[in-house]
Amino acid sequence: MVDILNAEQANHVAVKAMRDQSFKQVLLDHPNATIERELGVTVPAGKTLKVVPGQAQTLSIVIPQRPADWSSELSSEDAMARLLGDLPTTDEKTRKAAAMQLQIIAKAWCDETFLQDLRRDPKVAVARELAVALPEELNLQFFVEDADVQYLILPLDVQGMELTDEQLETVAGGEVAVIFSLGMSAVAATSFAASATVTASLTTSW
Repeated sequence: MVDILNAEQANHVAVKAMRDQSFKQVLLDHPNATIERELGVTVPAGKTLKVVPGQAQTLSIVIPQRPADWSSELSSEDAMARLLGDLPTTDEKTRKAAAMQLQIIAKAWCDETFLQDLRRDPKVAVARELAVALPEELNLQFFVEDADVQYLILPLDVQGMELTDEQLETVAGGEVAVIFSLGMSAVAATSFAASATVTASLTTSW
């Protein structure tokens, strides 16, 4: 899969969407045309970017397309190890949250039954796989990319919050928001308001 957006481009678009509500709305309505105009890129024919707005108390998990050169016999444990090996160096808390998200991706790539469970009831499937009790108020969204579709999950709106440019960058692309690895999007995103709740709940259980 050839990504429509790379990590830097996705972060740029997410930050601008947080700063500019009119841009965000146009991005949601016409994602391909908007990123072409904003970034000066050409979206390949047949490719579609789907933009999902962040929602309070909502965790959005995107399963990217499995790399074509990975063996179909690869176990979820081996896939997880490969994903972790490509994870950028970061602090322990962020890495722990990322590892849980990558565990879901690896399992979905290697276990069709788990993938179907995610489609039916993602919250139950994730809680069972991670062996944690998810907060009752937490909603969970689940998206699957393919060769023609890439997802961009926007952070929750931060209108009215006094955030520096550095803080906006962190919200858009940092702690538990967006992970890009292996030259393709391995994305798992949380809304800004839900991040602390989700992270505290999951990491306490590990």
